[in-house]
Amino acid sequence: MEADSGIRPIYAIDGAAWIWHPDVPPGAPAFVRFRVAFEAGGEALVCHVSADQRYELFLDGERVSRGPERSDVAHWSFSTYELELAPGMHTLEAEVWWLGEHAPLALMTHRGGFVFKAEGAYDAALTTGRGAWEAAARGGWTLTRTPMRDYHVIGDAQTIDGAGWFADALEWTAPCVVRGALEGSETGVAAPGWRLRPATLPDQVDRDVTPGRIRAAARGRWQAERVFTAEDGRAPDVGAWQGLLDGSGPLRVPPQTAVSVLWDLEDYYCGYTEAQVSGGAGSRIDWLWAESLYEDDLAHKGQRDAVTGKRFVGFGHTFLPDGQAGRRFRPYWWGSGRYCLLTVETGAEALTIEGLCVNETRYPLENEALWRCSDEALGPVTAISVRALQMCAHETYMDCPYYEQLMYVGDTRLEALTTYVTTRDDRLARRAIELFDFSRREFGFAAERYPCREPQLSLTFALLWVLMVHDYLMWRGDPEWVRERSIGVRANLGCFEPYVGRDGLLGALPGWSVMDWAPEWETGYPPGALEGSSSIVNLVYVLALQAAAEIEAHLGEGLLAQRYGEQAADVGRRVVERFWDEERGLVADEGTHTRYSEHAQCFALLAGALPAEAAGRALAGLLHGAGLARTTVYTRHYLFETLYRHGLGERLMGELAFWKALHAQGFKTTVEMPEPSRSDCHAWGAHPVFHMHASLLGIRPGVPGFEVVRMAPSPGRLGEIRARTPHPAGFIEAELRFEGGACTGQVRLPEGVRGELVWRGARVELAGGRTVAISCAADAPGDATGHDVA
Repeated sequence: MEADSGIRPIYAIDGAAWIWHPDVPPGAPAFVRFRVAFEAGGEALVCHVSADQRYELFLDGERVSRGPERSDVAHWSFSTYELELAPGMHTLEAEVWWLGEHAPLALMTHRGGFVFKAEGAYDAALTTGRGAWEAAARGGWTLTRTPMRDYHVIGDAQTIDGAGWFADALEWTAPCVVRGALEGSETGVAAPGWRLRPATLPDQVDRDVTPGRIRAAARGRWQAERVFTAEDGRAPDVGAWQGLLDGSGPLRVPPQTAVSVLWDLEDYYCGYTEAQVSGGAGSRIDWLWAESLYEDDLAHKGQRDAVTGKRFVGFGHTFLPDGQAGRRFRPYWWGSGRYCLLTVETGAEALTIEGLCVNETRYPLENEALWRCSDEALGPVTAISVRALQMCAHETYMDCPYYEQLMYVGDTRLEALTTYVTTRDDRLARRAIELFDFSRREFGFAAERYPCREPQLSLTFALLWVLMVHDYLMWRGDPEWVRERSIGVRANLGCFEPYVGRDGLLGALPGWSVMDWAPEWETGYPPGALEGSSSIVNLVYVLALQAAAEIEAHLGEGLLAQRYGEQAADVGRRVVERFWDEERGLVADEGTHTRYSEHAQCFALLAGALPAEAAGRALAGLLHGAGLARTTVYTRHYLFETLYRHGLGERLMGELAFWKALHAQGFKTTVEMPEPSRSDCHAWGAHPVFHMHASLLGIRPGVPGFEVVRMAPSPGRLGEIRARTPHPAGFIEAELRFEGGACTGQVRLPEGVRGELVWRGARVELAGGRTVAISCAADAPGDATGHDVA
């Protein structure tokens, strides 16, 4: 049925027209407000809504929602609501903006437009193209592309001039129809533009917060070269501004005054900055975000809690009050970080600031898991990892909320895995997999990042998308949904076949074969990738083929499973022939055997490509060898996977030292890379939470769909673990102690789920809905017991 989208009406909203302001030409950035008054008889309003590029929907002045859910034009999202209405008059309003290339890079577009469909008795009055909607184009705004130190594509900075922005300055007119209701084509001709599909995610978090405290204040307009001093932290203005945050009352900024204040939110937040003011004609408010302050050299950030002696470099928006009372300023898009710098300058009239807040926005991902262990230093690791995941989870996962707000395959795979052990809600993971499936329209391969107005291709990331589909199959199941994705898996892998050379290996690939930001590598390329002789690229290909074989086997496609399995085995064998260095006992990165890395050993071991004796030598080289390029924050996940597969929990625990140190350095979220890190919030670094549950505690799916739990702890030196791990059927609860090589405690699986606990060769059967006592001796595989706890 979805293939008919845009050809024949499928959903009720297809019966509504898309409208726009008649005086705003296509391609012109605009903020357009729509409104319609109507009378309700008391029955609920069921409605469907979307817009291009973004909308906010209000009923009687109260926000109903923001949208639409991110996608591309061929799969444009609409949302459905049921709104309770008291008898009498009501007003619906929609604030819609279309900014084109000035918008965040992740927002795709056809053209400006708004569509609303009301069902039942409200259809004639409210459906766009029929109802008496009015439109007004806002004035009083400008957009500026602010130069930033690093790649920054979250949209332009906005200046809002209250004199032209607010409703009393608007001129209302009848809207024009830019695409009529979809009538349907019997000959299969698709209407231009949006092909609508229902949104699949819940609405984003929408709440006002005023966390943290004022850390510093200084008179005068803030200069970029200025550093904060200890005196700034003791300035009299600090207390007055803190009172404003605490709700003690409004703050008056006298005429002809300039003041700058530093607001430390004391955690990482994503949100829309809002200021409510009165008076102050001729005033200016600059509100900037930063993840951290910089050292005076502007190259290092140092201790993230520190303020004194540091400089502020940020991005944000500007508000120009018009002197009227009760003006509420909020920019079109949200920012993120830990620190906010507000600079207020008044003219001849005093400005009264009645309130400041951050209107928090993110996916409603809450941590349902529990992790307690004998190493207390892992507690803060959990906290910053979960916070990073939350801050990088919106209508899509994101690499980072401050700089890019884009969803990349490599990042997203780790974010999804971390989600599976954090919450039972898998809707965002499903959406991510689906969006990358949609992205194949551009290149044939799954795109490196999507949605995005600037297509980017990475064939290494295209391979990792296959692993994402396999991860979902194992951790969540839903074989029919996976079957839909398997079409894309086959097509994606099929696109690689022209790049397999006569030697049976992948050669030079189009796009960017990025794998890691290892300092020894050029622009993220593994050695040999540009020349077409990379062990790492080919080993990731093997892993993708193996994953596809398991997907097809589960779907009952035996011949396809056999084909992928044989391909994987053949490529793996050829990798060993080309890249195995017998003298060093390592897999070389490239064909000349001059460069080596942890990455190549990890992928070879994970793929099972090496014969047993060679695998043992590669593992020893991974653990003790010199001259290997090291995995960084992102690819350390694959190192952790390798360590777990070989029962090396103690080494895994040692590698977590990097994450343990983040808390002491003042980080609130996990970072992109070792210092100097561009991004202080990168959820690809949140994967230690996954490994706490899946590696240290050892909870893994035993079969697709997680219907069988295989629990094989690798706790290292941990003496005790108490955990609750989300599962599609509920929660896995475990309290285990490790002493003298023995494992004791208890485990409870959800009702209807079976499993086993494996400890040093011993196996204990686990039954769903029952708490099973565990007693596994140190070195006696046959000496293990499990019985129900009374």
